[in-house]
Amino acid sequence: MFQFLIDEDQVEKNSGISHSETNEIFSVGEKIKCDKHSGVVKYVGNVNPHSGIWLGVEWDDPVRGKHNGSVDGVEYFQSTQNNAASFVRPHKVKRAKDVFTALRERYGYDPEVMSRLKLMSETITPRQVCFEDLSILDLNGKEISEFGEPGELVKICPNVEFLNLSDNLITSWKAVTETCAMFKMLKSLDLR
Repeated sequence: MFQFLIDEDQVEKNSGISHSETNEIFSVGEKIKCDKHSGVVKYVGNVNPHSGIWLGVEWDDPVRGKHNGSVDGVEYFQSTQNNAASFVRPHKVKRAKDVFTALRERYGYDPEVMSRLKLMSETITPRQVCFEDLSILDLNGKEISEFGEPGELVKICPNVEFLNLSDNLITSWKAVTETCAMFKMLKSLDLR
């Protein structure tokens, strides 16, 4: 994967986008979401004659696209399907994240806090340290693309019976399969 650091000064000067909105590294090949549409970053940089930094995206749903990676006769990247691509500003996209970030956002999980809580478990009620008892794991729409090492998620939530991974940015079905195989009590997987 190639990585590009966005030149914050150029972006602010040319497009009026603040540093806080663009101080990120985007990678060609990275999964993103813009509004309700997901896609893959195929280009990061300037698009003449337009000012500022743009992300060239090939959309998972080609209907969302406007071109094939070319603007005004200049090819910035090639989409695999005709008219499946477009350019968007970096501040308009949501980045893919790992399952542990999604778990922290959804349920408040923090590995450091949890390990400290377990050390003090005699003073904490079981309801406060209940990831082991979680049977429904709903991570719908959390922009998940990475699952970590096989078995990591199961160590945190070993008793999951129902797992919802719908509307995510999954890049490896092998990782999903390996993760699901570790859940001994899993009865249902939702991938809509």
